[in-house]
Amino acid sequence: GVYAACWAALLLVYAWTFHSNALVLFVLTVIGGYATMFFATPAALAKTGPERGRAKSLAAFLDSKMSVVGGTITGEARETIDAEQFVALLDGIDSEAEFAAGKLGVVGYCMGGRHVVSVAAAYPDRFKASAGLHPTSLISDRPDSPHQYLGKLTGELYCGFAETDHYAPLEMIHELDGMFAKCSVKYHREIHAGSVHGYALPDRDIHHKAGANRDWELIFAMYRRQLG
Repeated sequence: GVYAACWAALLLVYAWTFHSNALVLFVLTVIGGYATMFFATPAALAKTGPERGRAKSLAAFLDSKMSVVGGTITGEARETIDAEQFVALLDGIDSEAEFAAGKLGVVGYCMGGRHVVSVAAAYPDRFKASAGLHPTSLISDRPDSPHQYLGKLTGELYCGFAETDHYAPLEMIHELDGMFAKCSVKYHREIHAGSVHGYALPDRDIHHKAGANRDWELIFAMYRRQLG
């Protein structure tokens, strides 16, 4: 069939426009051949702009909507996944015989990249191929900071980072390298030269095509290894 026997649940919490979401869904479903589900909190969907917003500067939007204090994200970006909603999503997946209790893949952008780590750690028997693209605050002083749960991850985790990103500075990326070296999960990451936060979002003014293409090359290779 067209679809592989897995489900790639997307956590596109800050993909900014429905156009961007649709392009990524197209990549996973049509090009990758994976059955795909989109997941986002209602508040995140409310922030998803109209089609005409595609030309708006994402960099300017980020500067106007978020601030960084002491290395942690504050303000509008302080949002968590509703656990009850996510359990309902997994129940929906398991209601389909071909996907029931099977291995899952997950992709998250920006804040969604942080949620990817948390979700994969919460359900290590299900999520075996996880990817975060320009993820934010993987290490912070928040009580729910993802770095506390790295030891629970299984399978593989890929992270694509921007060269310039105050939500994921190079110092944090290198600190993560040391943490993952002590974990059983297979972790690999790329830092894309010349890119800034938000680089992976398609049809954006800061889109970094080479970096985004490299991300998908590595994500699909990971999916093939872990999910088939």
